[in-house]
Amino acid sequence: MPRATCVVAEGKAGSKMTLTAPANGVAESSYMTKNAKKVGFTMNIEISDNKLSYSQVTNLEIYAKPFGHTDLGTLVKVEK
Repeated sequence: MPRATCVVAEGKAGSKMTLTAPANGVAESSYMTKNAKKVGFTMNIEISDNKLSYSQVTNLEIYAKPFGHTDLGTLVKVEK
C-alpha cells in the first residue's frame, strides 16, 4: 500500500487465501484522499510447512491517472 494508507482486507481462511478490501476498508491521509483513489486491492497468501508467501496488488488513480503497485515476498521459519 502507498504511504499514509492502511487497508483492512477480508477473505476465506485457509492455506491458500485471496483477500480483498471492501470500499470502506481503506483509511488514507488527507493528501491521499484529495489526490488519489483506491480502485482495487488484492492479496494472495500461501502457507506451507515452514513458509508463508504473499503477493499483493494495489490499483490506484493518482491525479486522474492509473497507477498499479505490486509487492511480494516469502518468509521462511528458521529452526534453532
